[in-house]
Amino acid sequence: MRVLVTTQHRVARADATHGHLLELDWERGRVVRRIEAPPLWSHFGRRDRGGRRGLRGITFFRGLIWVASCDVVYGLDPRSLEPERCVSHRYMAHIHEIEATDEGIWVTSTGGNGIFLIDETQTVLKEAWLGEAPREDLRFHLEQWRDEQHLNTVYLEDGAAYAYALRSGRVFRMYPGPVTPVLQIEKGCHNVVKTAYGWFRNVSKESVVRIGEREVRVPRRGRAGRFTQPGWLRGMAWLSKNRVLVGASPATLFEIDVDEMRVVREVRLERDVCWTVHGIYVDTHEPSPPPRRPMADRLASARLVPRRWWTRGER
Repeated sequence: MRVLVTTQHRVARADATHGHLLELDWERGRVVRRIEAPPLWSHFGRRDRGGRRGLRGITFFRGLIWVASCDVVYGLDPRSLEPERCVSHRYMAHIHEIEATDEGIWVTSTGGNGIFLIDETQTVLKEAWLGEAPREDLRFHLEQWRDEQHLNTVYLEDGAAYAYALRSGRVFRMYPGPVTPVLQIEKGCHNVVKTAYGWFRNVSKESVVRIGEREVRVPRRGRAGRFTQPGWLRGMAWLSKNRVLVGASPATLFEIDVDEMRVVREVRLERDVCWTVHGIYVDTHEPSPPPRRPMADRLASARLVPRRWWTRGER
């Protein structure tokens, strides 16, 4: 089974390589491909905690695997993982999770205090905000913070879009409006979604995975720093109906048996606590062989994203 994981380096220079998309052979517990995050716009709004820090949420939409960075969503060929499309918008700022529907991709505008639905033509189809919609281009005014609630998860149910706010611990029904709080849980969580077992959440700082009233703790390894936290939990994806993957730092995947609420396996991706997992995607799609394109088309396509920004290699 193929598992895709995005990682971030929390203290890298803004203009340095600062995250990866990892392809794993889960049965063998082995990284088979490592793709560097392209540092688009990384020279704007320098920060002392890793700049725009690597790659974020992952989803599947209209034949492509979509991977978010801070302010761009990339559509990748499912077989080669080569970039085929690049979608951005002035609402994109500190993207966390993304989630596809038949219409488009719901994006968390964490820096904009809301969520919006965008398609592959960069058209915003729906939007909802805790407050006013952003007027400025958040990609270039990233540090002029509008982030009051820190919305980091978008969750879909029965045609409605919900979002979780880390700072208040509230889940909001965002769309269709009006925006309404529907649940109060712990503050400081990621990946808050409703499951057959109850509400799932990574209680990040406590290194606890909580589902309903049950919980399991993951190991903490390494030393804490100003912007680093051993055992910081983020990222989740279902392997099967009763097995879930979660991510922690130093970048590690934990497989949890939800019936027994215990860790049954772990795969360590990095040993430096500065590296942390963000997004996890279990690939259940069988991509068809890509059509052979003329050489001229392939060369023209390759120049859209300079290879030094999107390199592949085995570990």
